[in-house]
Amino acid sequence: VTNYEGAGGSAPVFRASGAGSVLNLSNLTNLDFSIAHATNMTIDAQTGGRIDLSRVTQMSDTVASAARSLRLSSSGTNSQIDLSSLVNFLDNSTWSAGWNSSFTVSSSGTILVPELQSIKEVYSTLDGSGTLQFNKLATATTSQFTVTQGSLSLPALTRLEQGALTISGGATISVPLLSNINGS
Repeated sequence: VTNYEGAGGSAPVFRASGAGSVLNLSNLTNLDFSIAHATNMTIDAQTGGRIDLSRVTQMSDTVASAARSLRLSSSGTNSQIDLSSLVNFLDNSTWSAGWNSSFTVSSSGTILVPELQSIKEVYSTLDGSGTLQFNKLATATTSQFTVTQGSLSLPALTRLEQGALTISGGATISVPLLSNINGS
């Protein structure tokens, strides 16, 4: 399988849970989460589980008129979602808060996105214990970054449109190249 297109009427879940559990989807290159209205797609690595999506270059929904999202979560030591070829993560839903796509990293989990350059309608939440590095992310539209402890570096981010940066618990966010911000 090289292309995944959301199935209407279902709430798809890709989950790997437990040490040694591996969900190998390494042939997948495009993930379209255009699923039914009012539905979330979940990709979840827990307690040491690993999900290999290493060849996916784009994740998006192609139909903007429905409430839906793609939620990625990695929680637990050695838990990992590998999106090492991902360039764009674009949630085109026109619905309000609660239907945003997301990255959530907690309890020493990891989501690999070294090539990610553009996100739209994506909320990223880190608790300071895991790994989510946005080394090439240049544009974030209607997206939020929340860090509750530790630090987040956005070294290439130059444009944050209708977005938010939120820190607590002594956390820091570094955005040295940010030159265009249009907060909501």
